[in-house]
Amino acid sequence: MALAAAQAVGAIAERLKGQTPAGQRVYTSRAWPLGEADLPAWRIYAQDETLEPIARNWPPRMQHTVTVELQGVVRQVSELDDALNDLAAAALSAIYSARFPKLAVHASRITREMSQDGEAAIGVVTVELTVQFETQANQPETIL
Repeated sequence: MALAAAQAVGAIAERLKGQTPAGQRVYTSRAWPLGEADLPAWRIYAQDETLEPIARNWPPRMQHTVTVELQGVVRQVSELDDALNDLAAAALSAIYSARFPKLAVHASRITREMSQDGEAAIGVVTVELTVQFETQANQPETIL
């Protein structure tokens, strides 16, 4: 079984599949290679994670707070900002379409970047999520 944070990333990725202009192109790796034919697409991955004990018993119950980044990549000849905004809006709609079992998920930030590639521009919209869940300290693969 995967570490609890990886399970949270997987649950978010499943929620996005088929719900945004990226369709099924949702990958749970920051290093997933994306070619021009693969765009638009999402890369979803965990960044920083803090753990805090929330009970004095042994083993302690732990509160995890994970930053999860949804990196949407688009190649667009014109109206790049609109494409990035559409991708982010669809992702937020999908994320908030229903509660995640055992996870508290909140959007905390959106950033946008652009680089030129010939006539077209490659744009990246990053939706940052804060995800919280609990585990037992000795069972980091089991979300409570």
